[in-house]
Amino acid sequence: MLDQILAPDLESLLKAKKPDEIRAFLSELHPADIADILMGLEPPAALEALGIMGQESASKVFRKLPETLQVDIAGFLDATDLATLLRSLDSDDRVRLIRALPGESAASALALMDKKESEALRKMAGYAAGTAGSLMTREYLAMNQESTVEDCLERIRLEGKAARSILSVFALGGEGMLEGSASLSSLIQATPGLRLSDIMERRPLSVAALNDSKEVFHLFSRYDLLSLPVVDAEGVLIGLITHDDMMAALEVERTADLERFMAISGVHDNTPYLHTTVWQNFRNRVGWLIIFALIGLLSGAILQSFGQSLASLVILAFYLPMLAGTGGNSGGQAAAIIVRALTLKEILPKDAFRVLWKEMRIALLLGLALGFLAFARVMVTSAAFQVPGTITILDIGLAIGIALSLQVIVSTILGAALPILAAYFGVNPTHVGGPALMTIADITGFFIYFSVARLILRL
Repeated sequence: MLDQILAPDLESLLKAKKPDEIRAFLSELHPADIADILMGLEPPAALEALGIMGQESASKVFRKLPETLQVDIAGFLDATDLATLLRSLDSDDRVRLIRALPGESAASALALMDKKESEALRKMAGYAAGTAGSLMTREYLAMNQESTVEDCLERIRLEGKAARSILSVFALGGEGMLEGSASLSSLIQATPGLRLSDIMERRPLSVAALNDSKEVFHLFSRYDLLSLPVVDAEGVLIGLITHDDMMAALEVERTADLERFMAISGVHDNTPYLHTTVWQNFRNRVGWLIIFALIGLLSGAILQSFGQSLASLVILAFYLPMLAGTGGNSGGQAAAIIVRALTLKEILPKDAFRVLWKEMRIALLLGLALGFLAFARVMVTSAAFQVPGTITILDIGLAIGIALSLQVIVSTILGAALPILAAYFGVNPTHVGGPALMTIADITGFFIYFSVARLILRL
């Protein structure tokens, strides 16, 4: 909303070349609100506004911008200015920007930075997106476990401002191994002369750099963490994930899961809807829709193969929308529940039989309830309908009720089984929900419907 309300005012001030008024205008706003306003400007204008704000304020605002806008703004900078921008950001924000920039631009900027720092950034950028290593920062406080409490407090006074979190000091053993952590409150309350090893919490929770980011979300949620140390394969402390970075990554992950669930491809970076182009939306949606449309031809083939049955008993066509909708809805419910449970690690692929046994019983109850509803509807609303031959409305009601019951049972089991199967093979389970499941439910539903009708009604 702020981009629509205040962006025109900021744009007017930029055109009028009034930097002092711009600084006064923006100084009273939170960086997140300023970022919202800048999203309403073209990248050159947004870059100009950031330059007026000053480096420290601009870096706080820049990290709040969507990744696509960050890359667009960075595209107007030469290598020197881009290197300056990177230096002003925290290490995790630098890495995300480097990963998103074109290779030549990133390489040119890194070449102008300190060699040790640029190598560290390249190493961090090497962690694949979606891993714990891709979320971590190098701005943390760590000391040898034999350091005194006084040494730790002095370190906090000297370097605490540069750290992303000073709530804890991490205790290191030989070769940088993570041995423990001590909270700031425990350091302040500790008796002078004690060592870090005397007051630290031993073997604190940590996550391996190559672990999936979903493991990070799980640990933060389950144990109410404010930060989480990241270690390498040998247990050496190499980074820290803070709560705010976890929340930002979780928001992106939730957006990606929702879009994947609805078969939307492309980059999932939380860019506001009004800031994406028509072409981007078309490109992200059309691929899977074409695939599902082609698969949906099977539904047409099934209808065609049962065309004579449908022609001889037109009443069957009246209940096709109910059958298709109910099957897709029941399967979608099961898929949503199972995907959530897999994401929160409430279940694992190895629990497949327990999950399917439970869903089969649920599906049976749902099928009986909805099948009875369909049967009752036929008997009440179609009692006066003229049917050919020896077929009765009771026969039709039984056929439709049984078919709907079977469709709900099959769709529910599919909705539970497909996400588990995807997770077993290492595929994100959100890929098999939404339109994918509904398309499959339609195909199976039509086949079940006409097969039951042919069997019971002897068509």
